[in-house]
Amino acid sequence: MKFNKRIIALLGAAAMVLPLAACGGNDTAGGNEGGDTSGSDEQIELTVWSWDSTLPRTVEGFEAENPNIKVTITNAGTNTTEYQALNNAMEAGSGAPDIAQIEYYALPEYVIRGYVQDMSEYGADEFSDFFTPGTWASVAIQGGVYALPMDSGPMAWFYNKDVMDEAGVNPDEVRTWDDFYEAAKKVRATGSYITSDSGDAGFFDGSGP
Repeated sequence: MKFNKRIIALLGAAAMVLPLAACGGNDTAGGNEGGDTSGSDEQIELTVWSWDSTLPRTVEGFEAENPNIKVTITNAGTNTTEYQALNNAMEAGSGAPDIAQIEYYALPEYVIRGYVQDMSEYGADEFSDFFTPGTWASVAIQGGVYALPMDSGPMAWFYNKDVMDEAGVNPDEVRTWDDFYEAAKKVRATGSYITSDSGDAGFFDGSGP
């Protein structure tokens, strides 16, 4: 692979890849290999890509408690705009941030490609009880912890009762994707569609039965 470091992900409805731990030599943290630097005089610079407008206020408090760490936040765009820039930087081996905000559905791809750091060895796995089971399951993948959840939100599926009644579908009984598929065939047979998926991966990730 071309890249010489792995990023840390921050996850929320988007998630944030946790603060980065370098797996090579040219990291922006001045060669720190992920150890605790909170009580150190070593000057550390971290770069963060995030579209969250509230993060700068969080950073102010963090820097006050960790005066040896300077955090620079860049809004590299949302969703696919940031991902394209992130992929380009990782493939080029330079320009990638230490920490990046990504969405839950996008994390598995970055894990497979080896672009994100498993934070278990730095104690991230000890935070499982701090987060809800659903968000934690989205960042704990294949025995590793590749991000820390930033946020989550409720989602609901609205349906037209007349359409469902005509198709003989009881929405309360649609609990799995197989159920959804069978219900979709019944609805289609009446001339309607069960949903209007625009191709957004978040639909599958966030609205599963």
